[in-house]
Amino acid sequence: MKQNSKKRIVPMLFALLVVLTLVSCCFLGSTFARYTSTGTGSTEVKVAKWDIDFNGSNTENGETDIEIGKLSPDDAAWTEGLNRVHVIDNAQVAMAILNKSDVAADITVTIGAAPVFYGVDGSDIAGWSATGISQGDSLPSYLEAYSTIQLQFAITNGSAPDGSTLWHNYGASVTQYDVATNGGVYVWVRAVWDTMDDFGQITSDAIDTWLGQNVTSVKCNLSYVAVQSSELPA
Repeated sequence: MKQNSKKRIVPMLFALLVVLTLVSCCFLGSTFARYTSTGTGSTEVKVAKWDIDFNGSNTENGETDIEIGKLSPDDAAWTEGLNRVHVIDNAQVAMAILNKSDVAADITVTIGAAPVFYGVDGSDIAGWSATGISQGDSLPSYLEAYSTIQLQFAITNGSAPDGSTLWHNYGASVTQYDVATNGGVYVWVRAVWDTMDDFGQITSDAIDTWLGQNVTSVKCNLSYVAVQSSELPA
């Protein structure tokens, strides 16, 4: 009897094993045999170019010297109420500042507040009078020289200065806002001899004469700063 029972158990165990095997294969096929795909990607942002071209040098630290020429006082005789001013008419481009960036720029141009006056020996003049010729001294003050011989600049978008152009004197700072890509500004310079006629004929002529005899040149710094003024994307 026991023998027959054992004989029936063996086929049942075998059948159960087959069923479990089939079930296991179904699950394995469902989990690991499906079509699968994997991939990778990337993200990228391009940097907007910042490129300010200073007289073709592509640098913020470009430097150039502009010699304007020789300047003298006006040759007219002193007359009550006349303000004698003599200007070198051939204004020259001192800077061509071009914005080659992908963004706009604010460009500020500044002329130095302290011009240097050079004497006949080539060195800068230091022995100015504390009071000046207008106060009875034989030497002019630095203020008298500063007010008489002036270096000035103007900014345009390319055209030469005309009668409506604004000229800026020592210490001035001017900003052109939002200079567009591929746009630019041109900085012009000139020299002016503004005789101090308000002091009268003798004093004004004495100041002009001393400067003509003792000053060989006047030099002043001219600088610029370009600052980003737009962004990408807008």
